[in-house]
Amino acid sequence: MSTRRQLLAVAAVTASGAGCLGALGSDEDSDSDSESDSGADRDVPDGAVELGELQVQNDHDDDHRVQLALEADGEVGLLEVHDLDAGTSATIVDRFEEPASEFRLSVRLDDAEIERAELTDGVREDADCVRALVRIESDGGLGIWNGACD
Repeated sequence: MSTRRQLLAVAAVTASGAGCLGALGSDEDSDSDSESDSGADRDVPDGAVELGELQVQNDHDDDHRVQLALEADGEVGLLEVHDLDAGTSATIVDRFEEPASEFRLSVRLDDAEIERAELTDGVREDADCVRALVRIESDGGLGIWNGACD
């Protein structure tokens, strides 16, 4: 169970806006066949995107705690802590409520430094939906990956 102090620490660092430290890339390895991953069924304003999915995956042999803070256009929309057993994953968001022009994700793995990623960076301009994967690698390192839903 997370403590109030842990949640406040993530929120305070998130609010400081200290830049992007996360490893960003395309999510080419993910299964993108699902129609629910597409923003085509909803109206998305020009210059905005939907967050179609946020998933956390633990590929390490040990259990880990992951603290997440998600900002949409500068407003904190999600602040959660998840304990993941070795070899498990969890879908945190399967569709964020409102589109935004910018999504920023701050992640802390156990007691390590907080890493950040701008989830709309590197995604093609005509995309109306993005998704993200927070992966605890087999060596225990942290990776944050993003890509278009379709």
